[in-house]
Amino acid sequence: MSNISNSSVSEPLEPGDAPLEPANAVSERERYALNSQQSIPPKWLVERWFDSAGGLPASIGKQLDRVARIPFIGWGVQFFSSVWMGILWIFLVGCYIGIGSGLPQVRAHYEMTDLEFFDAWPMIVLLALLTLSLVVVTLRKIRLTLFTAGVWTVHIGILILISGCFIYFSQKNEGTARIFLGQTVDSYYDATERALYVYDVNAAGQLIEATRTMTPLPRLPIYREHSAATGEALSRDVPPEALAAVPKLKDVALRITGYYPFAEMRQVGWQSGKPEESGAGPAVAFVLQRGPNVSPKEWLFGLSPAGRVAEHAQLPFAVEYLYHPTPERVREVEASFESTSGWGLTVRVPKVGSEITFAAEKGKPIVIDGTGGTTYTLTPDETMTMPMASKGYEGAQSSALTVKVMRKSANGTVFKFDRMAMFRYPERSPDFVEENGKRLRKQDGVDPDIQMIFHDASQQQFWFIEDANAKLTLVSRAPGGAVKIMPMEMAQPVPMQIHGMDDVTDLQLILAQQVENAVPKIGMQIIDPRARPRSLTPGEVIKHSMLRLELTRGEYKTNDILVPFAEYASTAEPPVGKPATIVDVSGIGRLGLVFSTTRRELPSTIKLVNFEPVKYKGAMQTYEDYRSTIEVTDKDTGKKQTLLAHLNSPAADHGLYYFQAFWDGNDDPAPGERYSILGVGNRPGIWVMILGAALVIAGTAYAFYVKPVLKNIKKEQLAAWAAERMTR
Repeated sequence: MSNISNSSVSEPLEPGDAPLEPANAVSERERYALNSQQSIPPKWLVERWFDSAGGLPASIGKQLDRVARIPFIGWGVQFFSSVWMGILWIFLVGCYIGIGSGLPQVRAHYEMTDLEFFDAWPMIVLLALLTLSLVVVTLRKIRLTLFTAGVWTVHIGILILISGCFIYFSQKNEGTARIFLGQTVDSYYDATERALYVYDVNAAGQLIEATRTMTPLPRLPIYREHSAATGEALSRDVPPEALAAVPKLKDVALRITGYYPFAEMRQVGWQSGKPEESGAGPAVAFVLQRGPNVSPKEWLFGLSPAGRVAEHAQLPFAVEYLYHPTPERVREVEASFESTSGWGLTVRVPKVGSEITFAAEKGKPIVIDGTGGTTYTLTPDETMTMPMASKGYEGAQSSALTVKVMRKSANGTVFKFDRMAMFRYPERSPDFVEENGKRLRKQDGVDPDIQMIFHDASQQQFWFIEDANAKLTLVSRAPGGAVKIMPMEMAQPVPMQIHGMDDVTDLQLILAQQVENAVPKIGMQIIDPRARPRSLTPGEVIKHSMLRLELTRGEYKTNDILVPFAEYASTAEPPVGKPATIVDVSGIGRLGLVFSTTRRELPSTIKLVNFEPVKYKGAMQTYEDYRSTIEVTDKDTGKKQTLLAHLNSPAADHGLYYFQAFWDGNDDPAPGERYSILGVGNRPGIWVMILGAALVIAGTAYAFYVKPVLKNIKKEQLAAWAAERMTR
């Protein structure tokens, strides 16, 4: 604009002005003053308003310019006056957000949740530096005018966005509430902050709810194991007030000594118990010794199909414990044969008193005579490992041999079926038949006159056989089928020759314990990494975590109290909860401990009136929506309202939002088992961030679309003004 006005060689009057008198009619001073006024380009009202509004920031900018010239102090002003430094801070903020969002393992390394990561000091420092750069650059280098209003709007929007982020990440709360149909809750459980719940326990072993205390455990580890074994044991005292509600525990001290992110309570063995104890039964334990090295005890429980077998990757052989087996089963185990395939087959036809053991080979028929002129042609086919699905056999598995059977009666009638002969559990060997073009399973068999027992001699097998007099015999079957029978005495080593381990000549098997009434021993087991959730979200990890506590009272001390995590501090039976850890404290009785997340009060009580999982039209398993109808009652006023929370449409009440997070997952649950899990969260600073985002968008649109139009109009106006002056 100044270039256009300065290029004018004449200074014409504005339209409507009276013509000047002849030159000799006015003084030169008057002519100069008049022409100086006419040289100022015309301005719009809005331009003059921006000039007025920009006076204060321009004044501050000039003061910053003066400070920038002061030695040492001015260097800081000059540093933050660089546009490139502002771009650098934006780039670093973007990198930090990208790392926190896309690399959860980084957050896990520093034991941070996503909210904590984005509210940590590096983020605060970067945003503070960005804020300072934006303010200094804007005040020193961008004068507020009509044509720079877009840039100012963008910068102000960014500053407001940063303010909204500070509010959001410092005040955000998230959690969930599980509500059973027809029931009411008045609290929810924090998503990440854990807490320890302590109960008194009555004489019947029941938790006394009235004595429950809750101690929040902020900054408790999430992702990394902390234990004596890792060299990072915790030493964190539980505040005495955590036990204040239980008067008899006033002298008890609790300390957290360990944290395990991926652990669970499992049966780790057996121990002597009483006959009346639930699940008590016979068991044996053995160890392996090689030189001075002795393995941990391996327990076998006689009444459990899964528990009586030790067969896993840590053993180069398999061991089974048979408690009071039938004479037929003993003969089957002791049957010897020679097989290059590693298969043996005992075929029994009880009605004719026939029992023969064969070395079986794939595709090689075996002919057996049955009753009344019936003959069986048995052709071994394929082997496989089968998990057991029968009731009582849960967790067990066995190798099995499929035998194709052709039964030919005396009159020439032929009937064909397949027998899947189970190695460990021959009593559960099913038959398969073809009916109407379909292969059908017949668990009870289609021909009870013939029995087949598969002998898997593909690896070394051992059996502990206990007779009615509690005497033990060890039966060994080598690969190929050769059998050796040895008496077994307590603590007497038995030399073992393991096929494929010829270099091991000093391996011995030792019977370490024989218990008539064994009960399960429960302990902590670290979850195999392959079975852990792939997600590293805090909620997923916390579900599988466990605390180790140390309890002290006077001279009494125990440091092996394990408390697994229980969602919603629920002590109900699985799958909706976990029993509390009960500790018998010497001299005062029992104490109940529950590890969960922090319970937070809701401003209203919530009742689940109805829950409806909505499937896609025609779908069997795929759901379109989940709808929870809730009745919300204000705790202060008693006012009620009915809200609907469903996918992508939360319900709002008192600044909290309820959204559909999960449900029981059962289309036809039993009465009282239907529940919905509602996510609970607030949205602090959300309107501040929306305002900031709106200003950034508006400022960008102004700078790229409105400003060019205004500049073009202004240029045309100035050109017309300059042309008019030149004609005068």
